[in-house]
Amino acid sequence: MEKNMTDKNLTLKNPRKEKRLMIWDCVWFGHYMQSNTLGEKEPIKWRVLSVKGNDAFLVADKNLDLMPYNMTKDPVTWESCSLRSWLNGYDKTNNLCEIDYTGNGFINNAFTTEEQNAILMTELVNEGNLKAKISGGNNTKDKIYILSYEDVTNDSYGFAANDGKYDEARGPKHTAFVTKGGSIQKKPYIHANGKLDWWLRNPGEEQQYAMYNNSIGYVTKSG
Repeated sequence: MEKNMTDKNLTLKNPRKEKRLMIWDCVWFGHYMQSNTLGEKEPIKWRVLSVKGNDAFLVADKNLDLMPYNMTKDPVTWESCSLRSWLNGYDKTNNLCEIDYTGNGFINNAFTTEEQNAILMTELVNEGNLKAKISGGNNTKDKIYILSYEDVTNDSYGFAANDGKYDEARGPKHTAFVTKGGSIQKKPYIHANGKLDWWLRNPGEEQQYAMYNNSIGYVTKSG
């Protein structure tokens, strides 16, 4: 997501290497369940992927929730999947599953009205899967969204440019809330290294699949 940073006392920098270590500036913004499932929310830590003027491109430092890309196995694009609607609190007309997330999406549960107003509406170019020749669908305008293949192979954001290379930056750890099943209360398989796979917007080798980063930072383009 992109956020307007208007605090004159806050100076953020783009990702950079220091002594062979990749360094990201971080901000705390919004609140979400993390260390427990009792409904007590804690500040969310975000990594700064890029800074342009007062605008900062942010990604959560940890997996915050457990959610399918789409609630059914029907062919979808980012535009029509249920995950996009859940993240942004869209109504049933915005996803193929016709699920109404109005007032009950991630954005509503994680951010106050004032905080939501600080999140910029971003026009997303939804690239496809070039190898499989699968379309990524229409461009969309969203406040909250997951990263794309193009994002996680962009070295200016602090990621490895090689999608088949081990990359710690592409394998964030999960929260305790996710370990216990997150919003859908389905306990996921947690890898021995304490990480989970995480979704990308691009389609996989078929339209009902989506690309993802695996637990050790490789991009799985088959989906």
